[in-house]
Amino acid sequence: MTQGNFASLTAAHWQVALVTGALAGCLGVSVSFTRLFRFYRPWFSFALITFFSTLLADRLSHPSHFGSSWTEALLTAAGATVVSLLISFGPLGGAVQRLERPDFRS
Repeated sequence: MTQGNFASLTAAHWQVALVTGALAGCLGVSVSFTRLFRFYRPWFSFALITFFSTLLADRLSHPSHFGSSWTEALLTAAGATVVSLLISFGPLGGAVQRLERPDFRS
């Protein structure tokens, strides 16, 4: 969104980012409760949910600033998916997988 120009991080930019993030989060959480993604590995499911919810949220929340109408949304979704995968394969992803095991004791 800033394309390397951190001076463009204005209040309007933060408002768009917060709306996009909130919408993507609501979509992602609502989809995660369905049976649609239960048959995949957790990291793959999280990445798919992240990609599609961010893609739709970004496209719906504001017009594209460059390229076609879907270009910015696709790049934002790809970036969010990379972050999701980095988290999934890190220590936080291991903690989530331990919580999903049926033998987990608190």
